[in-house]
Amino acid sequence: MGADKSLTTQSHAGWIRPLAAAGLSLGLAACGGGGGDSANEKPMLLSGPLEFNRCAVPEQISIVREDEGAAGWKTNRYLKFAGSALTKLAAGPGMATTKNPEGVISHGPLHAQNCTPGTGSRQTLSFRVRTQGFFGTGAGNHLAFGTRATYPTFNALGNEQYEGIGAILHPGLGGVLPERFGAPFGGDVGASTDPQVEVKDNTSYLVEMSADRTGVSYHVTAEGTGQTTGWKQYQQPLTSGDLLSSGLLFAVLCKDSNARCEAFDIVFRIDITDIAAGWS
Repeated sequence: MGADKSLTTQSHAGWIRPLAAAGLSLGLAACGGGGGDSANEKPMLLSGPLEFNRCAVPEQISIVREDEGAAGWKTNRYLKFAGSALTKLAAGPGMATTKNPEGVISHGPLHAQNCTPGTGSRQTLSFRVRTQGFFGTGAGNHLAFGTRATYPTFNALGNEQYEGIGAILHPGLGGVLPERFGAPFGGDVGASTDPQVEVKDNTSYLVEMSADRTGVSYHVTAEGTGQTTGWKQYQQPLTSGDLLSSGLLFAVLCKDSNARCEAFDIVFRIDITDIAAGWS
C-alpha cells in the first residue's frame, strides 16, 4: 500500500517534525459542540472498525468530556482530517460507544489505527498535546501515546489483544516515561529519569518519537517554559516480542477504577494537533 500523501513529514537526523505550529483548539465545549461545531450539526464520522481502514492520519484528535443536557455527560471524540473541519464521531452500527473505534468500553477513550503505510526501519511520530481541566481537577491519570502499535478491531473485555511502544505523560510517576504496551502478555513502564518536564493543564507539549522493533527514542518539550526531557532511549525487556506492526495509539486514562473517564461530571478536554507520522 502506498504512502498517504496527506501526511506532512520532514526527515531530520532520523526524526520527523511538524513543518509549522498550528493554533491549538482551546475553547471548551458548549452544549455538545466540543469540537467547535454547531450543536445542531449531525456528526459526519462513524466510530467502528472502518476507522482502521483510513490510512490518512488525522491532523487533530480531541477528547472532550461535556454535558449534553438530556443525554447526560458524555466523553466524545472529535477528528479532523486534511481539508475538513473538526468533526464529532457518532456510534457506528452495532457500536456501544464512540470513544474507541473497536467499541470497547472497559478502558479510557482512545484513537487507534492499524493502517500507517510506509517503508524504513524506524516509525516516527510527532504531535502537540494540550489539556484543559484534566490533570488539575483530579480527573486525569495519564496520557499514553504509542507507535508500532497493533490494535484489533475485536478487543472485547477479557480478550484484550494489543501492543505498541511509546511514551506516557504521567504526573503521578514523575513526568514523561517510556512504555512498552501489551496485552495479554503484559507491558513495561520505564524509569522516570532526569531531566523532566512538569505535566499539567494549559501547557502545550511537543512530543517526538522514533521506534524500531525493540525500542523507542522520545523527546518532550513544554513549549511555554522550554523545559525538555532531551532525547531519551528505551529498550524493551528481553521477554517482549519484536514489534512488527505499524499502527498508532493515542489514549486518555482517568482516575476512575476502570480508566473510562465516566465518573467525573466535569468538563475536560485534550487536544492533539500537528500530527505527523512516517518512516525513516
